[in-house]
Amino acid sequence: MTDLLGGQVDMIFGTAAAVSAFVDSGKVRAIGVTTPGVSSAFKGVPPIGETIPGYSVESWYGLFAPAGTPADVIQKLNLAAKKAARAPDFIKKVESEGLAITASDPAELDRFVKAEEVRWRKIVKENNIKPD
Repeated sequence: MTDLLGGQVDMIFGTAAAVSAFVDSGKVRAIGVTTPGVSSAFKGVPPIGETIPGYSVESWYGLFAPAGTPADVIQKLNLAAKKAARAPDFIKKVESEGLAITASDPAELDRFVKAEEVRWRKIVKENNIKPD
C-alpha cells in the first residue's frame, strides 16, 4: 500500500479491509468493486460487472478437514462454524471489513469450490495464462 500511496502503482485490486482506510481518507479513489452487486464497504461505487457484463471476482474462505474425517466430526465442526459465523460480534467485525458471511454446509462448499475451479481453469485456458 505504501508504494501505491507513493505514486508507484497506478491501480490496485485489493480487499475492502486492505484499502478502505485509504479510500475513506481520500488518499485513493475507488472506481469499481469486483463483487456482482454494490459492496456494503463502498456504497456508491459501481460493480465492474456493470461495465463488463459477467465480471465478478470475490475473495472467499472455506473450512476444510482432511479426507477421511468421519461424517459426525464434519457435522460437529460445521455446526460450530455456523454458530460462530452468526455471532453478533463476529458479524459486526467482518461487515466492518466489507465482507459478507455465508455459513453453508459441506456439500454446498464442495459445489462452490468445484464450480470455481471450472470457472478459473476456463479463464486461464482462454487467455493462455502461464505461470512466470
